[in-house]
Amino acid sequence: MSLEKMIRETPLWRPCGFPFWSRNITLVCYAEDLPAIGDIVGDAITRLCKAVLLVDHDTTSPRELRSATDGAGAAIPIDSLRKLPSLINTDIVFFGKAFEYKKLVSGCESIQHFGFHSFFVYMPIPYNYGITTTHIPDYLADNRKNLEFAYALLEDEESKRIFAARIRAIITGNIGYIRLSRFSEYYHPLVRPQAGDIILDGGMSSYIEPQLEFCQTIGDAGHLYGFEPEPNGFNKALAQIQARPDIANFTIVPLGLWEEDTTLQFTVMGPGSHVGLGGEGAVVDCRMTTIDNFVREHKIQHVSLIKLDVEGSELQALRAGIETIMAFKPRLAISLYHLPQDLYELPFFIKTLLPDCKFYLGHHHPSLHETILYVLPE
Repeated sequence: MSLEKMIRETPLWRPCGFPFWSRNITLVCYAEDLPAIGDIVGDAITRLCKAVLLVDHDTTSPRELRSATDGAGAAIPIDSLRKLPSLINTDIVFFGKAFEYKKLVSGCESIQHFGFHSFFVYMPIPYNYGITTTHIPDYLADNRKNLEFAYALLEDEESKRIFAARIRAIITGNIGYIRLSRFSEYYHPLVRPQAGDIILDGGMSSYIEPQLEFCQTIGDAGHLYGFEPEPNGFNKALAQIQARPDIANFTIVPLGLWEEDTTLQFTVMGPGSHVGLGGEGAVVDCRMTTIDNFVREHKIQHVSLIKLDVEGSELQALRAGIETIMAFKPRLAISLYHLPQDLYELPFFIKTLLPDCKFYLGHHHPSLHETILYVLPE
């Protein structure tokens, strides 16, 4: 199927809005957002909504919801999200009183976990908020040949559908078109960490849950080298790993991956800290190295997997990793969502290094974040 036809056929998975025409709505939210439901949706909620399911439901959660104005009207039962699989005759709405990145991720992932991939999102998602909702109407028209070539490199139909869905989200500005993968991030069925792997992980931040999962997967025979150049993020990550004496196969490196050994200025934005000035974060100096220099200096005898999520510096890191990639032919998991051109430039570059490799695509976030290129060398 051609790329343009695939784009036209991309369904709208998560419409932004509230289906006021429905008469059987199940609202999904977090407990702290309960008081805002009546204020934002209005008293119509008591007529339209049949149940409220809490992502964070526990024994202290309220058991029912009533009108925000006078407490009158029918009570809406409140229950756990675990009840969702039995409610296939309802419109599902994920509700949030304000835009919160983590809630959007965890809420949508929770609903998807129970088998529902199409539902409404009623949250004030900002428009053109960085790369969260980037809107480039002429993206396809301006880059058609490059995008068609990259599309043709993808190995399977699912990867091509994810690729087309991302383009449709970009050209319309509607992130509801994004197609979410049905496997965990970095765990593509064919390209994933395995027992005994030696992993180079570029771009950690202080949130190290993915790295801890890597460590469990690779076991004692494997080793993970995680790179975090931003000092505050490094110190927080180091403190967490030092509190885990059961994890002995994880080395945290206070360096970033770049195209040369140097010192660069970073804008500090937590997990989004990146090379260069811009944004509202503070600016700090960060030390950088290259994949090839690190492997050479530490006498690493084999590299099984390279994961890069370095906030738009993926191509620079790969350019200085050619020796390692050519020698060991590792599996690759590369973020290609930070810059518009990443969607085609990164596959093109890797193809020149590994002409016989196979490309797969995954997407793991209900906005434009976390599109991952999975590369399987021959």
